[in-house]
Amino acid sequence: MFGQTTGITAFVEPNDLTIETNKYLQDSIEWHNAYKARLAAITIYPNPTRGEIHISGLENKENELWVLQLMDCDGRLIYSSKLDPNERNIDLPEVGIGLYVIRLMNGNTAYPFRITVFN
Repeated sequence: MFGQTTGITAFVEPNDLTIETNKYLQDSIEWHNAYKARLAAITIYPNPTRGEIHISGLENKENELWVLQLMDCDGRLIYSSKLDPNERNIDLPEVGIGLYVIRLMNGNTAYPFRITVFN
């Protein structure tokens, strides 16, 4: 029924809520700043490309697994490959001329980049 209570009451001190909210916001801001810095450090070139790209700026702390995904403008996955930590030259599969998205993934984090392929 509308307006009926369950009889359970929770008491939260206003200062506790403020501290938890501030900590959550600070953690979110720190994560976002780290993400932006890592994204800015990664470079994919040449762009536009004929099919071979070079990736620089990938950090490989503790032998992290990096995965490259190539998607078309509709979001369909065209190609996926694990990246060798020492190899940064990638030959993309033969695809048509157009705009594509490269997503570099590391753990639960994805770094998107747009590239143009021409022949």
